[in-house]
Amino acid sequence: MATIPIESSPAQASASSTTTASLGLTLGKTDYTGEFKAHFQAFSSFLVDYLPDKTFSHRSHARHKLLRLTRVQFLELSTDVYAEVCRRVNEPGVKYLPANPYFHEKRNVARKKLSTITDPRMQDLCGDVRHELIRRYPEFDTSGIHMLHVSFDAPFPK
Repeated sequence: MATIPIESSPAQASASSTTTASLGLTLGKTDYTGEFKAHFQAFSSFLVDYLPDKTFSHRSHARHKLLRLTRVQFLELSTDVYAEVCRRVNEPGVKYLPANPYFHEKRNVARKKLSTITDPRMQDLCGDVRHELIRRYPEFDTSGIHMLHVSFDAPFPK
């Protein structure tokens, strides 16, 4: 399996940058399209062998839950799933995502629980998040981006 592309994540912001304590996001920033696009590309790469064989009609209940998330809640979920996929692909020896001091304790616990999800369930989750990304940002799914193969060697987001 190819390595997953890693963009500079909000969690990797330098200590000198201004970030919110709960999200690790740059204050005043309202457009996270770049982050979402990186997540979309990573999920597409992760699911490249999985998507053609899978129908997601049975996933409608899970997808309906994603509809109710605010943009910030969805960003947190997408970021954490992205980080977990990167950990699984790029750092298989690491058992779970390390705690991030900028995140709330409950979010760190949830990030750790992501490591217990089986590969088929993780593929379902990535497919659901990817589907919601396409719904929220239809421009991501144009001219073959949905099957884009990219490879970057970089550490996974903390």
